[in-house]
Amino acid sequence: MSVELRLARRQRGLTLVELLIALVLGVVVVAGVIQIFMSGNASYKVQEGLGRTQENARFAEFFLSRVLRQAGRPWLFGAPNGTPGPFFMPVDNRPDETGLPATRDGQPNGAGADVVTVMYRSDTNCLGNQTTYGAQVILDDAGNRYAKDQFLLDDGDPRSLVCRGLGADGLPVPGHTQPIVQGVDDFQVLYGIDTDGDGTVNSYDSADNLLPVEWLQIVSMRFALLINSAEPVRTDAAQGSAAERTYAVLDAPLRGPYSDGRLRQVFESTIELRNRSR
Repeated sequence: MSVELRLARRQRGLTLVELLIALVLGVVVVAGVIQIFMSGNASYKVQEGLGRTQENARFAEFFLSRVLRQAGRPWLFGAPNGTPGPFFMPVDNRPDETGLPATRDGQPNGAGADVVTVMYRSDTNCLGNQTTYGAQVILDDAGNRYAKDQFLLDDGDPRSLVCRGLGADGLPVPGHTQPIVQGVDDFQVLYGIDTDGDGTVNSYDSADNLLPVEWLQIVSMRFALLINSAEPVRTDAAQGSAAERTYAVLDAPLRGPYSDGRLRQVFESTIELRNRSR
């Protein structure tokens, strides 16, 4: 018998049972790899969303604090209420284009986000644009220009915190509106009132509860932002109790629950109006 014939007789194929077992084992291994990949991808999305949320919060707090603490600049000794003229209000509650106060509580009944408007002497507004608004430029008797900056939320999805420049008539200046941070569900502000003139806060209250005289007694602001990840990071099946969660944002009614799969966090900050608390 030749060598080739003996080798041919020794060769064996897989039985049907062995083939099925191999296929099952292969499917199990592939399913495990897919499951690990999906779990890792979901974890990555959550971490990315959390990082984006915290990064946006840091920038929003920095930007708001930088602009809002300028309210009332300059602080003038001897001038009535520390203001250089009747046109000037550090925190401005005169009407804007909506007919409502330019600084106001969420409408109606706190269901919406707050709006805040501050004034300060500056050649540039909150966006770094020149405050040369033509007929709407805000000037004092010495020819100094003033910025009137308004912060509010837009109606996008997701919503954004917006800064816009207002002119002397309280109307938005064309081309001076810009989103600052995307993914903001709520924006609330409380105002620290110095009722005894010692430069420190006696109480915090919302814009709708301030008396006329108290608008010139504001020495600090406390603001809170409910910020989301802008993009969904959880599937409906993975949300679990997160979809039932509500959020306390200062004095506003509880916000939520939300079912859009986005991560959310509340961030609060308190700032002193340096030009009003002497």
